[in-house]
Amino acid sequence: MRKSRNITAIIMIVIMALMQAGYSYAGGTENYDPRITVKTDKMVEASAGQKVKFGMTVGNDTPDTSKNIEIEPVINDKFPFEINTSTVKKTLSRVGRYSSEKIEYEFLVPAAVKTGTYPIEFTVEYENFYSDKFKTTQTVYVKVVNDKIEPILSVSKTEFGGKKLSAGQASDVKFYIKNTGSFNAKKIYATISGFESEGLTMSGSNTATIDNIKPGEEKAVSFKITPYEDIKSGNYDLAMKLDYVDENSQSYSRESKVFLPVIGIDEKEPYFELLDIKYPSGEVPSETDFEIKFNLKNSGGGEAKKVKVSVDGGGEIVSKSLSVRNLGTMEPGDQKSLSFTMFADADAKRKNHPVAINIEYEEPDGSSEKTVQHIGVFVEGGGEGRAKIIVEDYSFENEYVKAGEPFDLTLTLTNTNAHESVEDVKISLKSENAIFTPVGSSNSFVVDRLSPKESTQKSIRLKSKTDAEHKTYEINVEMEYGEDLEGEPYVSKEIITIPVIHETDLEIADIQLPPEVNVGRGNDIYVDFYNRGKSKISNMMVTVEGDFKVQEGKYFVGDFEAGSSDYFEASIEPAEVGEFSGKIVFEFEDAIGEKQRVEKEFTINAEEPPAEEDMIQAQMEEPEGGKKGAIAATLLTAAAAAAFLVIKKKRKAKKAKELEEDE
Repeated sequence: MRKSRNITAIIMIVIMALMQAGYSYAGGTENYDPRITVKTDKMVEASAGQKVKFGMTVGNDTPDTSKNIEIEPVINDKFPFEINTSTVKKTLSRVGRYSSEKIEYEFLVPAAVKTGTYPIEFTVEYENFYSDKFKTTQTVYVKVVNDKIEPILSVSKTEFGGKKLSAGQASDVKFYIKNTGSFNAKKIYATISGFESEGLTMSGSNTATIDNIKPGEEKAVSFKITPYEDIKSGNYDLAMKLDYVDENSQSYSRESKVFLPVIGIDEKEPYFELLDIKYPSGEVPSETDFEIKFNLKNSGGGEAKKVKVSVDGGGEIVSKSLSVRNLGTMEPGDQKSLSFTMFADADAKRKNHPVAINIEYEEPDGSSEKTVQHIGVFVEGGGEGRAKIIVEDYSFENEYVKAGEPFDLTLTLTNTNAHESVEDVKISLKSENAIFTPVGSSNSFVVDRLSPKESTQKSIRLKSKTDAEHKTYEINVEMEYGEDLEGEPYVSKEIITIPVIHETDLEIADIQLPPEVNVGRGNDIYVDFYNRGKSKISNMMVTVEGDFKVQEGKYFVGDFEAGSSDYFEASIEPAEVGEFSGKIVFEFEDAIGEKQRVEKEFTINAEEPPAEEDMIQAQMEEPEGGKKGAIAATLLTAAAAAAFLVIKKKRKAKKAKELEEDE
């Protein structure tokens, strides 16, 4: 009996299997889809400008075997990476049921790819056990981090003959444009404007071109500029617009102010030059006389009174002739020949001794001025001198740096010794409270060799703290080189200073206008404004301009402290019906004393004020939509007017309260 039951069970299993096989066959073998998946174990991360290699898992989570698998990324205009086309397609002969295989891809992330997460689509083609073909699309995500900066062009400095431009005289003015970004700037068009309004003129085209400026590189454009004959003394600003593209032909446009100091008809300043300077070029033995000769010329536009010239060589270089010469008054163009007999003392050390030529004089306004020029005289003293490294000069992009922004500091290092070379000079930079930190490097670098009297320039990229105060900070420059008799390195220390400022951030809210602007009547407008920066704004004046009458159109804010807010209110009166444009102008001095101007534009539509009989007629007539429509329109207009008046009343109350607190 039991044996019979077992046979029956076996028969039933076979029948069910056959039925299942028959049902599947009836549905077709294409139903056996292995459903291949392609994925990464985690988010792929890559850096711009570098290669990224990542593995992917090709999985089969079904009971059906897959074969002839082909995987290929979809490369189109949106594909942000570069890949070797010979390795694009990956193939697998087989992926068994409930199993997986590994493949690997390597992409190059171009340097210009921006930070973001980029999807990469892969087409997956495969077959099942019965050679039925399948195709699907899978997506893998790559996170790109790009810490490189787009090409940023700005005017770093301005050069021209003399200290200032002179009224009526043409000067070749060079504007140096620097790329502080991480990519090349190409097809650069520098356009200068603003001449007529500032009392300046120029000859030739107002646009200059530069083919390319590399990161950190500086190139100059030149314009011939002439101040008007009747211009007054002062600093005059022009606008420099820079249009350019990057390596991917992405367009950029930046505009900044450039300032030119001018000596006008109201003030002509003297300016002294030393011409034909003659002094010993070789070594001078100690206890020996030598001469310093030069011509002193007033190359400025004004006379100099009480002109006095002196030489000072310190304690070891002394003057045997009269060391101070009083020259009296020198008119523009006057020139005097001077000669001084100097003497190297017996105790003078063997080194290059600086000799200062001091020029003191009185300007036309009575103020005293002093200029100093140094020359170097090498004395062959009794003691053996050793190489000494000094920071002869240093520079950065502007006269100041902005808090939180990187900048390039360039040091000019000089070996002052005329005979001894020095090798392996280690230079270290340290700032108080680590205000400045290096970007992409350490705080030290090495100069391999400096020959006698040789100079070299080294640059390091620094960044100040974002919360650094607005003030001048010191950087200690420590130089180690050579060895003394005890085997210790010589150490030379110098201090350089760098001023840090915060950029002005004046935020101006939307201008509030009344719901209706009527001709012949005063219409109040106002605007809120805020100092969102970290530095004070000085001498702020707010005005309104436009083709209409203005009442109370000026507001002198004065000093506008960081974090403060205020508002400006004026009344405008259009003379006729129509559309009028106006603007509210904010003029002030920023943290470094440069004048700034910010404009906020607005547009009004002036209408005739409704006559009394028209208002009565309008109330009697029932507009389209019936009485409910008329009531709704009236309520909307009244609500808008009421809101405007309420806001205005609150502003006045706030202002009155602030005045009371100040008292």
